[in-house]
Amino acid sequence: ARKEAETQEEWRPDAGAAQILLSEADALAARGEYDEAVHLLLRRSVADIATRLPDFLRPSLTARDIAAASSIPTRPRTAFSEIARIVEAALFARRPVGAEGWQQARGA
Repeated sequence: ARKEAETQEEWRPDAGAAQILLSEADALAARGEYDEAVHLLLRRSVADIATRLPDFLRPSLTARDIAAASSIPTRPRTAFSEIARIVEAALFARRPVGAEGWQQARGA
């Protein structure tokens, strides 16, 4: 349990960077651009994973592949999975994110 807690702590984003990301995404959401706001969270999450696991990401990986990766600690993987699920529903099921989806993704 201690090892998992240490690993989780290593994956915590820099507070300043997280605030900037959220303010950018909040600005999109405030304009009603929920799909774009959630997609921004997903793109930045992928970039963060790439920074932490540079040998892991490949262009052929899908969001589902990333979400299933055991090399990503549980909490970040769960948050990524939730954001990816919302983006996938918007892209492939043509289900608009909406305010509720935005709040779910932001909470993750």
